Amino acid sequence: QEHTRTCIHTHGTCGVLTGDDVAAVDMDEIFRGVLHFHSDSHHTEAAAILAQEARKRNIPVSVDAEKDRQTPYLDPLLELATIVLTNDSRLIDYRKRKTKEWEKANGRLPLPPPVFSTSGGNVQYSNVSTYSQSIKPSHFFLRHYGASQIDKEIVITKGSMGSVRVQCTNSETEKIPVGNQEKVGTHKRVVSFDEQTNQVVVRQTLIEVAGLLTETEYRLNLGGVLRDMKIVDTTGAGDAFAAGF
Repeated sequence: QEHTRTCIHTHGTCGVLTGDDVAAVDMDEIFRGVLHFHSDSHHTEAAAILAQEARKRNIPVSVDAEKDRQTPYLDPLLELATIVLTNDSRLIDYRKRKTKEWEKANGRLPLPPPVFSTSGGNVQYSNVSTYSQSIKPSHFFLRHYGASQIDKEIVITKGSMGSVRVQCTNSETEKIPVGNQEKVGTHKRVVSFDEQTNQVVVRQTLIEVAGLLTETEYRLNLGGVLRDMKIVDTTGAGDAFAAGF
């Protein structure tokens, strides 16, 4: 009735893998023949080290970001990931906590809410807010870690609304000519639909530092849902979705 479930989890007699555990192994042997590295973000320290080794070998890394695990090792693990799988709510606490820390450390003010608009007339305005909200995790990683996060894929499951894949494809910062300066805090998002690629496009204009304008393009692929299905048990649905993706 409450749409909740109880999960009993134990690491068992093996305990939690640590950095010392993985430091003792031959990484070349571990990664021989490996095509993809996936972490469910448990054993976070070990996972971050293995993710770094995977990226050194040009092996893609995916992370199922279940929640804010309150460990410093989650930061490099998510930064290194080429694919982050999450849902509408999982990363909210983590993003809020890290954003406050980052803004304080860098002397930045919180971003104002964006001003939405549409372009081309082929996007329903009622969906604009949903599309704009969907780029938040992608924008978070780009703002914190810079250009290394361009092309990172963020896959967000949205329950009965299906899923969305978000990818930052381009971000450029340029100086604003003197005399043509919009004020700091300018935050605009224009949503359009690219019929050639069948993607929703969100173009963001942001002035966070005086005299510097950043324009970023995000592309969204929307995944639908199966209709008229009898749902018996959703246990493992998230893992099955991640594996299928």
